[in-house]
Amino acid sequence: MIMFIIQPQALFRLYKEKQGQNIYQNTTNLSDFKVIYKGIINIKIKAGKKIGSYAVKYKGMPAEYNLEKNKMSDKKLILFFNRPSDFHWAFNKCEFNKCEYTDDKSDYLISDAILFHAPYVHRKLKDLPPKPNGQIWVYMSQEPPSETFTSYKDWINAFNWTWSNRRDSDIYDPYGEVQVNSIPLKLNFSDIFKMKNKTALWFVSHCKTRARREDYVKLLQKYIDVDILGRCSYNSKRDKRDKYTLAKFYKFHISFENSLCKDYITEKSLHILPSSIVPIVRGEPTSELFLPPGSYIDTKNFKSSSQLGKYLKELAINETEYIQYFKWKKYYNVFQNGRRGTCSFCKLLHTAQHHRVLYNDIDAWINNPGGKPLCINNPQDLIDDYKST
Repeated sequence: MIMFIIQPQALFRLYKEKQGQNIYQNTTNLSDFKVIYKGIINIKIKAGKKIGSYAVKYKGMPAEYNLEKNKMSDKKLILFFNRPSDFHWAFNKCEFNKCEYTDDKSDYLISDAILFHAPYVHRKLKDLPPKPNGQIWVYMSQEPPSETFTSYKDWINAFNWTWSNRRDSDIYDPYGEVQVNSIPLKLNFSDIFKMKNKTALWFVSHCKTRARREDYVKLLQKYIDVDILGRCSYNSKRDKRDKYTLAKFYKFHISFENSLCKDYITEKSLHILPSSIVPIVRGEPTSELFLPPGSYIDTKNFKSSSQLGKYLKELAINETEYIQYFKWKKYYNVFQNGRRGTCSFCKLLHTAQHHRVLYNDIDAWINNPGGKPLCINNPQDLIDDYKST
């Protein structure tokens, strides 16, 4: 049961539903409060303790709210409704740093924003308490729709902002970014090539995917050796070294994503680049927007897996051609800006009056932005025209 402690003398802004429109009204009358909420949420109103408070109870999250806590402040309070255990915030290095987050649901009504980690919400909109007037709800996901285990079809007019690695998000938070070097670097690419005595490396823990990347790798293995490590490894004796340590011994890294979706390029490509290995990417046709030019090999530039396999086999023994894929290092570097999304979010909260948005249909934005499917669910590039020689 949820318990909100409410002072009857306070001025409430209460939600009312009338003729399909959202109408807000002010009231200090407890009977009005009861009538307004009747039929919207299951509540009971009864006299409180001797202090003259009233208790509002309903099923859901444990929470307690006192209007005395809700005072004007420069600092913005963010409730992370379902914070992942490995998610940590720090605003101290941000331009706008007057933000703090909590995962205490008793702060629900006094929070400036509610952040929903979309893949694991596991709730329907109707199961949540009413949204206070002026509060900002944020849809957050760094994963494609296929990895989101909640349907958002009933979350109509709920979210104000989106936070993801998609460029059309209100809070854009990519897995990494490319930066131009102020001074071109001097590097010995021949030394890099001489250290490499193995062909291709694939670290993978998601074994069966919607993108069928595992099937594409099987086709490539007809031409080149691919060492598979991680949870999906065929070897009982698994190498405990991470891919960044092993990268210096391999020429190529399989950087296939688990889904083929717009803007979905993750650490598989971005974080491996500084390790002096050539990533092979397979995704939607905008890799050039995220990766340095000449730094990767894209499957879309080959008619079939066999054509790609033959190219890789020849490239692996051609030092002159292979080291061309490292020339970008003179002019660019790739870095992980773990604060970008966090800092952008805090800044946006402090300038929210200039960014008023309401997503009428968040499910459409997630799956079919602009009326076009976000992801390719039936890949057409698994062409096997292998001929033994």
